Amino acid sequence: MKNILSLLVAVATMVGYAANTWYVDDDNYKKDFTAADYIAAGFDGTDKAKAFGTIQAAIDAASTKANDTILVCPGEYNQGVSNLVVQGNDCGACRINDHKSVRIESIEGAEKTHIVGAWDPDTETGRGPKAIRCIGNYWTTPTFKGFTLRNGATQAVLKDNGKDEADVGVNRGGAAYTWRGASPIYVVDCVVSNCSSSQGTFRNGSVIRSLVCDNIAYTCAGGMQTIFYSSIITRNQSPSSWILNNSPLGLVHCTVYGNNGYRAILNATNSVNNIVELSSTSSDPTHEFSGKVVAGNVCGMTDGIYNLAAPAAGDFRVVEGSKATTA
Repeated sequence: MKNILSLLVAVATMVGYAANTWYVDDDNYKKDFTAADYIAAGFDGTDKAKAFGTIQAAIDAASTKANDTILVCPGEYNQGVSNLVVQGNDCGACRINDHKSVRIESIEGAEKTHIVGAWDPDTETGRGPKAIRCIGNYWTTPTFKGFTLRNGATQAVLKDNGKDEADVGVNRGGAAYTWRGASPIYVVDCVVSNCSSSQGTFRNGSVIRSLVCDNIAYTCAGGMQTIFYSSIITRNQSPSSWILNNSPLGLVHCTVYGNNGYRAILNATNSVNNIVELSSTSSDPTHEFSGKVVAGNVCGMTDGIYNLAAPAAGDFRVVEGSKATTA
């Protein structure tokens, strides 16, 4: 019996904390409420009727632990702001500052559930001191599933001297920013649009089964140091630079089409089995890909003749008999 009890204790220790589920509904939003304020008012997140009013409050609540799930009701989550601090450095304002490794999932999907940042209203590009990115995280591994991330933006000044995180952090990741040395963020089944950054709509992390479209950046309007799986990257603008850049960049089973950039992909750790349209400045498919592992990619044709069935309707299949080249 003693051995059995010892085994049960050991198993319980390995299993650890039993994950809980919390709810968020923007209908319950109260201005300037902290997580403690919501709980004191009876909105402790334990069911839909008692849902927190903001995603940030649900994350901040002392009752929320790593590996918990936060379920988000349909709505527009555009309230609140928190600065992301990395190693003592201010890396810019975020609508959501995730500091716990939790799973944050919309109940009814990206079409109905939006996390909305803010462009600086005083600048043409939206980048400036009043800008707010959608999501930031540091030393956590959160998952965001089923959201539209839109209108996020970063600071305007492109310092990037490589001295410390404060030197680059305020400029990167209009939609989502993860410190390079930290655990990654996972963005799954999302639509990411209308974000503006100096460098990268994403900075680090993994983007899975998502649509990344209509974002602008000085460089890397698609993303930098980010791994994309089964995603579509289209109509993004970095006209004087690259759409995707910087190791550990990766693309697997993605479509990169209709973007405005000098190159499509540069410095990829791997780029495998993708469909990529050649940029307007290059007719050489090898110019589109630079990296360690580049294989099985199909490059689109130039001069307005493309090898995709009906991209405007979302049909990115290669047309049979097209003269697409491979890289």
